[in-house]
Amino acid sequence: MSQQGGDIGLALMGVAEDLLLDANLPDRIADKEKLTISIEDNQLEFEADNSAPNTGEYFQIFVECGDKKEHFPYVTMDDVSSESEPKHFEYVGRVLEKSKLISAEDIYSDQKSRPLTRRPANGTYEIRKPLHSMEPETVEAHVYGSQDDRQGIHGLFEIDEVSMIAFPDLMKLYEGDKKSAEPFLDLEQIHGIMEVMISRCETSFPSPPHRMVVLDPPPVKLRLGRGSVAPEEQKPQDVAQWLKDFNRRSMFAALYYPWIKVPNPNKAGKPLLVPPCGHMMGIWCRTDQNRGIYKAPANETPRGVTGLAYETNIREQELLNPEGINCIRNFSNYSRGYKIWGARTLVEPDNIQWRYISVRRLISYIEKSIERGTQWVVFEPNDEDLWARVTRTVEGFLAGLWRDGALFGSSPADAFYVKCDGDLNTHDTMMKGRLYIEVGVSPVRPAEFVIFRLSQWAPNQ
Repeated sequence: MSQQGGDIGLALMGVAEDLLLDANLPDRIADKEKLTISIEDNQLEFEADNSAPNTGEYFQIFVECGDKKEHFPYVTMDDVSSESEPKHFEYVGRVLEKSKLISAEDIYSDQKSRPLTRRPANGTYEIRKPLHSMEPETVEAHVYGSQDDRQGIHGLFEIDEVSMIAFPDLMKLYEGDKKSAEPFLDLEQIHGIMEVMISRCETSFPSPPHRMVVLDPPPVKLRLGRGSVAPEEQKPQDVAQWLKDFNRRSMFAALYYPWIKVPNPNKAGKPLLVPPCGHMMGIWCRTDQNRGIYKAPANETPRGVTGLAYETNIREQELLNPEGINCIRNFSNYSRGYKIWGARTLVEPDNIQWRYISVRRLISYIEKSIERGTQWVVFEPNDEDLWARVTRTVEGFLAGLWRDGALFGSSPADAFYVKCDGDLNTHDTMMKGRLYIEVGVSPVRPAEFVIFRLSQWAPNQ
């Protein structure tokens, strides 16, 4: 396939493996539609017309696109009419002038080769419009998109149900085209896009923020420059240096290293290095389903991973983990395979309250669930009866989380509290049409470090 202007070119191969016919799909065809061209012999015509021999050079064309269908039963590649040619058969160039879906060009019409050798091979050919292409100077604008049109990053945040964000192809834009070796976006532009994703996750007004973004480290070695390098060349020290250069911290972001190796179906399963964020989002969802949102998405096996761009050891883990860089490690020495060995957000290292992904997501889940589960309260009479009903609703929800193990405490009273009374809802607040509810929870936190204290002990001491 080739793209020519606003059309898509389909080159049909003849019996001699020469490209002979160029069919174009006009712009007016919808992007999601496919056009099918079928080439078949026309045996029925020769059964009815025995005056001419069947040399195999004659064929018929079927064209289908959605509910539009066309049939051209009498086609030949011979542009020179002769008396021996069966009646009704016409040269392909003249026949397809009647088509409203395709146009044709006989690429080798000037060559003195027999029509049979230039005839397209029988078969069915499907073509679609290619993915939307853009000029390098407009890539950044397309990535940011439009909030009103719900396109790009800004449009994604207009979908209220989205709670996890990732952009794996952002690294592809940084690596650029392999042919030209020029990136579509430089490192500063990559930082700008990451900043926008983090900032949009932090602000979801008027709703509470409930989204998190999973980031990938750009394959860069800043001590050698700001251009991209092969992912396997990026060492843990390089990632730590990049994060310092990025200089952005947030409890609504998470970062994973290194890149992972997966089979490439387009190259017979040969390995391909890809950013880890897509697989990490899958692990988040799998953990939510199997254990619950309160379980840290760590010590889990990433499926479909056959290798790592770099195998981090325990010493390098101790360098990256305090910085909030979650490692993907190979535990083959323990016969445990590949494991996600980190569960931290990108919050400031001294902010221990929001250090863990599971805690941040659990609180966001509680906030969003209470917001949606109390919509019935709106426009109800703001009195003590309403306060009591709201309290029972929220307490029932939190009690269920406590029974599931999401909240810490030996009893519901130790795990959470709900307050909705006259101390919060004064006459002034009620005159303004407001209802205040105060909720406090004690989330469970992951056991990130398991410490054993061993000492010598003698009996009777």
